[in-house]
Amino acid sequence: MAIFDTEAEIYDQWYGTPLGNFVDRLEKEAVFSLLNPSEGSSIIDVGCGTGNYSLELAALGCNVTGVDNSKKMIDIAIEKARSRNLKVNFLFADVSKLPFGDDLFDAAVCVAAVEFFDNWQKGIDEIFRVVKPDGKIVIGFINKKSHWGELYQSNYFKENTVFKHARLLGVDEIRSIHTGELIDMKETLCTTPDENEPSIEKEKTYVNKNKPGFIAALWQKKL
Repeated sequence: MAIFDTEAEIYDQWYGTPLGNFVDRLEKEAVFSLLNPSEGSSIIDVGCGTGNYSLELAALGCNVTGVDNSKKMIDIAIEKARSRNLKVNFLFADVSKLPFGDDLFDAAVCVAAVEFFDNWQKGIDEIFRVVKPDGKIVIGFINKKSHWGELYQSNYFKENTVFKHARLLGVDEIRSIHTGELIDMKETLCTTPDENEPSIEKEKTYVNKNKPGFIAALWQKKL
């Protein structure tokens, strides 16, 4: 059974909370500012889960393929796409062995999924493989050295949640990935996990106090 099969039914509940909605907003702003998707472009969403990013990209007119190794997450994503009348090609497949040829997609996005790959370096190489030369790869990471990283690495999370399977990365490790193709990085989410009433105004006050909990990085595949 895939790691997230047990979480599938409750996964989207997080986005319905004030903090979850706020976190999602900040993360998407960072990811989309780097990806800058254009209508008609082919994009693969690796580790798509219940389709959070896939559906947003499809709504923008992109041709989206979402891949995840949790069948239950994929089933929910398919139903969500159907309910919103959005066309997305969702596939249940091993994210470390993508079932596609080389140089196929215009771009790739992968958010908070690399941390759960059995071999994150191999998994990222696989993402690069299926993207066309000069294409964009945007990956969103939970920052290991942040309040959010500390929370997810706490004893409780390590013992009772899917984060027992996670390996978080720090800024230096992210910068070491395909160094010759790394273009830009966006850091956000300085708001702490215990903030009950998150807001952009409060986020601004946290910026100079806390390390960012989320890092989005952009690579451009060499020609």
